[in-house]
Amino acid sequence: MMSQYIYLLQEREFIKTKEHVYKVGMTKKENHKRFNQYPKCSVLLFQIICNNCKNMEKLVLKKFKETFKQRKDIGNEYFEGEYKVMIDIIYSTIKDELNIHEEIINDEEETINTEEEQEHEEEEEDDDEKDEEQENKIKFNLLCEKICKIFPDYKNDESFGGNKKYIKISIFDNEYVVYYINSKLMDYLHYYKTECETMFDDYIINQYEINENVADKLQYFNHLINKKLVCVDKIYDINSTEFISKINKSKFYINIENYDDFQIHLTNIKIYCEIREKFRQLFHCNTIVNTCLYSTMVKEDETYNVLKKIKNLKDFDNFRIDVGIHDYNMITLYKINSKYYDYKTFLLKYIPYVIQWDINNNYYIVNRDYEYIGLNSKSIDYTRKGQSYLFNDGNKPWDNRNNYIRFCNEYKKIIKENSLNECLNMHNSTTTILTLLD
Repeated sequence: MMSQYIYLLQEREFIKTKEHVYKVGMTKKENHKRFNQYPKCSVLLFQIICNNCKNMEKLVLKKFKETFKQRKDIGNEYFEGEYKVMIDIIYSTIKDELNIHEEIINDEEETINTEEEQEHEEEEEDDDEKDEEQENKIKFNLLCEKICKIFPDYKNDESFGGNKKYIKISIFDNEYVVYYINSKLMDYLHYYKTECETMFDDYIINQYEINENVADKLQYFNHLINKKLVCVDKIYDINSTEFISKINKSKFYINIENYDDFQIHLTNIKIYCEIREKFRQLFHCNTIVNTCLYSTMVKEDETYNVLKKIKNLKDFDNFRIDVGIHDYNMITLYKINSKYYDYKTFLLKYIPYVIQWDINNNYYIVNRDYEYIGLNSKSIDYTRKGQSYLFNDGNKPWDNRNNYIRFCNEYKKIIKENSLNECLNMHNSTTTILTLLD
């Protein structure tokens, strides 16, 4: 007889996003053959043998629905919760079945199948598989008919092995949503044959909300709608360079001068998933940093018009951009002499706040965080002769042009009046800062 199993696993996608979403399933395949069909780096958490995997799966699913949050947006067999509790439920359910089986064995009421009976069972299983395969083809064709009503050219979509990725923007419950063919559609149909009977929404994802309840993001999307750069109920291919270029022309391009340091600062940004990231870049992000980093200029209040702010930026104006998705990655940028600088990784880090000099009249420069610029240290071993501050918090040089000019003049004045010689920790970025208006 063929072995039968109930299993619990976590797919690679949810491991990456650190979501507590798990799939329960059944299989008649030996060892880990079924598990090996899942995406690489998925984790098999539990697998247990049983007598009737179909009946057991029904019982397990029933208990899971009562205990955990069912993720129908992914599939009927996906649940969100604590996986150890899930394992306990599966084990206790199967244990009850095995106990019944053991009682039959102890009462010696079980009979051993003859070779003829086994052959007959195998023939029946083959017939069942053929019937199931035929039934599957019918279900698949019906599903494709439904997809075709939304995406007539669906066979060229990535989900069917093509090189396009179709989307359609629609209005659902008074909100903008994106329809697109689930990228895992063929995997679902191949692995979960019985799932073709489930809701159509399991395969056409239609709950990606454009506005996501964030007003500044909706403001930019409304701009795309008003300018007819995207239209409701029209099909687009988001893999098309022509379409992407058309959208990107409506964005504001910023080149941050200290982009290398800026990138290091952003190493903790998390990308949710590829297709949703594309949606974010196209429909939410109003700014592109150094031609590659998509971000959103942030609203300061309800009356704040981001698009006007972008067009009317002046020297020493500052604004914030959001470069993250799950993490809170708000970055403050300053425009100075038509160039853009990050506050944290450039201005605050490399603008001198204090000048300290030694007995040889050589000097060190210290930033507002009291770090020796370029030395990544808050203390060094030397004999200090004197020190002088360049500004106070009431006249920070990055606040306006006058403060900046006053700061530069004070820097030159301190060096001249104290006959200072060489700066022992001068950094290239500090040299740039001292000549921003040149």
